[in-house]
Amino acid sequence: MIITNKLGLPKPLVDIAQSDYKYAPNEYRVTSLLKGIRETILERRHHSEIEQDVSDMIWLLFGTAVHSVLEKHQEGDNEIKEARLKIPIGDYTLSGQFDLYNAETKTVTDYKTCSVWKVIYGEYEDWRRQLLIYSYMLQSIGFPVEKAEIIALMKDHSKSQAKIKADYPKQPVRKITFTFTEKDFAEIESWLHQGVFRLWLFLQTSDEASSQFLHNPFL
Repeated sequence: MIITNKLGLPKPLVDIAQSDYKYAPNEYRVTSLLKGIRETILERRHHSEIEQDVSDMIWLLFGTAVHSVLEKHQEGDNEIKEARLKIPIGDYTLSGQFDLYNAETKTVTDYKTCSVWKVIYGEYEDWRRQLLIYSYMLQSIGFPVEKAEIIALMKDHSKSQAKIKADYPKQPVRKITFTFTEKDFAEIESWLHQGVFRLWLFLQTSDEASSQFLHNPFL
């Protein structure tokens, strides 16, 4: 990715923006698959051509900074923090990094920065699926998971709005908890294998066929 700095922002911000993920052959991140197959392939294929300015990445950098602070804490005896998991899915490797796992409570925790409106509307399905995948990956390597939680940090929370609106979050942080069943794990396993199969199918096609695949609105 090409990082520009049109506003002449300080170098530390630019350095964080330029700390990019390095793609590995046949390895895909959980967050990439969650975007969708077409976006994943296009982003990977044209990664070196994509241009983004530091000023458009401020909230992304804010989230990175929050994670950087939290990862410095000393984990407890039964905790694992900031671990990157890799498991095979067919001929591919699925890679994902959760923020915290507690072996005693069998809980996966992830920290998220978000808008207050996400909490107000309760739009958590993307978070739920991401944590379900992390939980599935942990279980597949012998770490049982009974629940998962998001610690949501609302970057645009307003104290004044919290005082006057009944449905407005009273605090700028909220814990959202998910519990998963065996049916959930079976469904996410199927979803992951289907996603990998679609990747494989695309990579077997000609350039013309793959172009049609990427622009097919039904995929």
